[in-house]
Amino acid sequence: MVSSQTLISQHNYAARALRWFALVLVFALTVLFTPADAAERPDAERAKAFMNQLVKDAGAALTAKGQRLEHREQKFRALLRDGFDMSFIARVALGKRWRTLAPPEQKIYIDLFSRFVLSTYAPRLGGFDPARFHVTDASPKGRRDMLVKTDIEQDGGSAVKAGWRVRLVDGKHKIVDIIVEGISMTLNQRREFGSVVQKGGVSGLMEMLRARTERLSVEPPS
Repeated sequence: MVSSQTLISQHNYAARALRWFALVLVFALTVLFTPADAAERPDAERAKAFMNQLVKDAGAALTAKGQRLEHREQKFRALLRDGFDMSFIARVALGKRWRTLAPPEQKIYIDLFSRFVLSTYAPRLGGFDPARFHVTDASPKGRRDMLVKTDIEQDGGSAVKAGWRVRLVDGKHKIVDIIVEGISMTLNQRREFGSVVQKGGVSGLMEMLRARTERLSVEPPS
């Protein structure tokens, strides 16, 4: 006959074994179902400091005195490459059709997209004044990003409210989207590209990007 003490000991052992099994199971499920691309969210203060520094550098590059236009353009291109995740933005702007491109075509498309962004937006930033750009706040956005909120003063009007979606990419702060008055630049570009692709395919889109890049030039700051 089994004693009561033995039964209690067996019960305690079974309970410990069950708890151990449960912990192992939870750990295994966590590993299995945690997304592979999960990444640390940027710190709010560091994300704001990143934006302030980027604005300062952009202002210096675009308003540099005594430098040739080509030199200013090179500096601004470097800022885009370092401050924006152009590859990610280009992929999102193209949408599901990105997967239909072969690797060499993807590389050409990203290069065309980057030059298109430079040619389109650099002239608008010619008179950019960092003193009018104010970082006001930062808050989590989505699972991986920090939305840095800014006010940009305008002549004779209320400030433009813009949000800069910042993400850590290989440990570096990168902008993956700009939201102006509630409108996403990346998604807006995606709608425009979708219309072009629907009519002429991805090859038609790349021809359009190439044509616009060749036609537009970076104008000197006023």
